Amino acid sequence: MQLPIQFRENYIQRRKDDLEMSLSALSQNDFDKLAKIGHQIKGNARTFGHEKLAEIAERLEASAIERDTTQVRYLLRLFSSWIIAET
Repeated sequence: MQLPIQFRENYIQRRKDDLEMSLSALSQNDFDKLAKIGHQIKGNARTFGHEKLAEIAERLEASAIERDTTQVRYLLRLFSSWIIAET
């Protein structure tokens, strides 16, 4: 999906905010919040055609539900890498 540049910039900024919230939630062992963030990203990423991000978010949600700290950390690194690649 081709989006106007401002929409794309706004979308990326919201994902940066999501990453910051996720890192904060991880530092507080707030797996419920991590699962919620993953779920929300999964839905909107697919809507905007970002299948790779949707896959990361889906795995983040599942890992948070399982309270798998190691996997959550790994997925947040992938999420960060995705943001870097998109900017």
